[in-house]
Amino acid sequence: MTTTDDYEGENPMHWKRTILFLLGIAVTITGCGGGSSSTSTNAPSPFSDTYLKVSLTTGVYSPSSLRSASVSISDGSGLASLTGEPADVIIFRRLANGSYLATTEITRYQWSLMMGTTPWHSVSATIQGSTTDSQLPANNLSQADAMAFAAVVATKCTLGATLPVVADFQDAFGGPGHDYPSPSAPSIAAVATLRESGTTGPTASGAHAAMNGFYDIIGNVREWTADDYLVGGGWLDNASVAGISKAMLSVDPDIRHPLAGFRLIIRP
Repeated sequence: MTTTDDYEGENPMHWKRTILFLLGIAVTITGCGGGSSSTSTNAPSPFSDTYLKVSLTTGVYSPSSLRSASVSISDGSGLASLTGEPADVIIFRRLANGSYLATTEITRYQWSLMMGTTPWHSVSATIQGSTTDSQLPANNLSQADAMAFAAVVATKCTLGATLPVVADFQDAFGGPGHDYPSPSAPSIAAVATLRESGTTGPTASGAHAAMNGFYDIIGNVREWTADDYLVGGGWLDNASVAGISKAMLSVDPDIRHPLAGFRLIIRP
């Protein structure tokens, strides 16, 4: 048995270096917060599954089975969201081009968790929506704001997180040239919050039926793209302009627009 006497005469700096080395291993294993590698905790080669789950709190990502969308909305405590996952988790769905597009818009809870700000609070109360529902989409954002969020996620999770381009949204509808509505699409009222919905602001992200596995891909908030467009329409837009191609607006990327939110895409 080794005793403390066995260590007498050893170089103290040797043991100090050993302890620091072991602590370094422990930090790496616990997650990828602060931009450290997440290789030891993340599932190997998850980029062939249909769904990808990413935790904003731990930075860990892994393949995922889509959960039921029937659970109640979270109050922001991180207990549950409409995807059946904790409120800090984003579910991504694989596109035909191999990238993973987020199934929901980034929520106010997720934005505040990563960025520590509440830009929607400066929006007029008449169009802000609920001030307490943290599952509403983050809005009143510029393209630069959205890209800053993507950069934080990319660093923490060691992932190629960024903003999608218009072609990615078209891919979500079935490929280039595809758009809403399609013959097999559900009714507009079932999938989108638009002017016809009669709301005074956005509604909870994921509260409507999914189209091709994606929630609120039209309606709710317009979404920033990396190619300088806002797409998809928002809660003040009519159904007649809800489609991705019809609702493409070229906007100054520095403008913080009350109707503007976003979702992420991961390029493996």
